Amino acid sequence: MNNISYRGLILCAGHGKRFEPVKPKETALYINKPVIVYGIESLRELGISDITLVVGEGKETIWNMIGDGQKYGVNITYKFQTVLDGDAGGIRAATNVLDPKSSHDAVFILFGDTVWTNLDDLIGLKTQFENFYNEPNYCGAIAFKKEPAEIPENSSVFPYGVGLIDKNCLIKELYEKPGPGILEKFIDQDNYCNAIAPAYVFKKDRLRNCIEMLYKVKNDNGEKHLSDAIKRALDPYHFTVSGYIVSDAVKDLGNPYSYLLAQWEAFKAMSHEDVIAKAREWASMGSNGGGK
Repeated sequence: MNNISYRGLILCAGHGKRFEPVKPKETALYINKPVIVYGIESLRELGISDITLVVGEGKETIWNMIGDGQKYGVNITYKFQTVLDGDAGGIRAATNVLDPKSSHDAVFILFGDTVWTNLDDLIGLKTQFENFYNEPNYCGAIAFKKEPAEIPENSSVFPYGVGLIDKNCLIKELYEKPGPGILEKFIDQDNYCNAIAPAYVFKKDRLRNCIEMLYKVKNDNGEKHLSDAIKRALDPYHFTVSGYIVSDAVKDLGNPYSYLLAQWEAFKAMSHEDVIAKAREWASMGSNGGGK
């Protein structure tokens, strides 16, 4: 078995304007805990205790809530993303994560506004990564979730990055938020597509290579996405990336609609007694985010 050392990375630097007055959005409560705490606890359950949080203008709020991570049984360091130019920019800001001299081999990346309610999904992603780890030119693994291939009425593009995955679990093509004429290429016979979940686990050096390549190319709209960085590495450099399909238990809470829907679904599944117990548990924690 591979003896791979990991560092966790959680991206939580976005403006979160749609969540005002709750800022940053990662501090909003999901059931009875701040959203970001779920990511920290998920990484801890995967055996990853060294975690970097990339923060933006809400850094003081997150620090006051999370601190150094000791109450969650982890060690947390903070990096500040000065220019909010996409998730690739957040990874680039995590200089300690990409440092060639750092001791870890791999980076497990989560987003601070996403909750993984089924840990088996992340365990499966990590296992796939480790199974491919020694393959030549292998970079890492991306989590995907089956989503209906529908573009929202108020949008001109599909809301997620998408990928084509072959029978060997290798990604053949990636596209960030495709529009009509492109999305059709990624639709299966059931009218679903593989949408980035999002969770990534990558070899540290390969991740750094991908980010560096992306920043050498001008992007007119200023947004720099990890999916674009990976896409640029697939063909010309013959890098390989695997894709892992997760369950629908992953909750994207990045906008008010999905946040409220997830809350409603969670409480609807509980008994009245469980809801009261969760409320009392939250009240007993006060505003410090709780602990282990």
